[in-house]
Amino acid sequence: MKNARGALAVAVALVFAALARGDDDPVPLPRTETEGETWRPRTGLDGPPRAPAPLEGFLDLRGIFHAHSRHSHDSKVPLEKVVAVANALAIDFFFMTDHPSPDSLEKGLRGRHGRTLFFAGAETSGLLALDLREPVRGRSGTDAIAQVVSQGGIALVAHPEEWTEWDAPFSGMEIANLHYSAILAKSGKGEAGKRAIAALAKLREDPEGALLAIVDPAKLYLDRWDDLGKKRRVVGVAGNDAHENVKIGDVQVDPYCRSLRVVDTHLFARGTGERDVREALLAGRGYVAFEVWGDSPGFVFFARDKEKKTVALLGEEVHIESPLELVARAPAGGTIRILRDGAVVSSCEGEELALEVTGGGVYRVLVVLTRRGREVPWIFSNPIYVREAD
Repeated sequence: MKNARGALAVAVALVFAALARGDDDPVPLPRTETEGETWRPRTGLDGPPRAPAPLEGFLDLRGIFHAHSRHSHDSKVPLEKVVAVANALAIDFFFMTDHPSPDSLEKGLRGRHGRTLFFAGAETSGLLALDLREPVRGRSGTDAIAQVVSQGGIALVAHPEEWTEWDAPFSGMEIANLHYSAILAKSGKGEAGKRAIAALAKLREDPEGALLAIVDPAKLYLDRWDDLGKKRRVVGVAGNDAHENVKIGDVQVDPYCRSLRVVDTHLFARGTGERDVREALLAGRGYVAFEVWGDSPGFVFFARDKEKKTVALLGEEVHIESPLELVARAPAGGTIRILRDGAVVSSCEGEELALEVTGGGVYRVLVVLTRRGREVPWIFSNPIYVREAD
């Protein structure tokens, strides 16, 4: 078993190396035309799209959480490259989370650079400490959260596989992390590890497929998120964990462009300013999308009463006094599933799924696609928290 896992680790590294070969400059991005996948910059987008009904007053903003630059000890990415890639990928907001250093906050990216609005922060004490002004030096996660909040920042759990203080008052958590997905594949655990081995046979002809074989959210993350939602609202975001710091020989394994292109987090915001982004994040009004499989704007999830009046949006709580209808709409081409407390309760192929509910639960949406002969996750909504009436 030990030798098999060692061979798998080398195999996955080769997959990454093949994928990155010839891609030293992240802009323009490489491109593939296989089953809707694309690495090229998004073009023809003057600004974020309007959200669909019943969120007509909102914009669908695309954003990044958990990224590092030359201000971290383990990354050398210049700030100019961060900005260039973010603009090329039509990123509307970007939460930098450098490991703490003398320059990470004082000289970190803040404000609008081209299309993208940047917030400086830190990955520290097991947290994504967002929108900081001062360093955080917590002796525990709970202490660090207090320091983040005291200066007007937002605290999210980074790397849930390592976090232990689940009763602490954090606002949200990563429900996907690309670094952890790679670790699981390299360890040989789960279906991703098996797929990584199988992908080696097609490495030369299909390097993109070899990488995409291991891109999946961790069940551990989702189970924890579902469980926490029974007690309180917890916002879910994607952790890109971008570093561009892994090389094999002279080959860059994790170019910044690809780390940002695989997955992102969308927020329904009333505008594009700092207050708009922060308000939407704290409200949980958003979703995670593996946009490597296709652009996701057009997705929406809401609750309405028997008169068809909207009574709750994703991220919100609603107390049930009479039957409610949950409605999920997706752009096209996938299978929509509604989950209650982590279990699928309704599913259909198409662009809309409606479900009548008469009892409480944490309801969220998963949209899946069929790509490369397997079912792949595409969109994960933040929940609607249906609570029993007092």
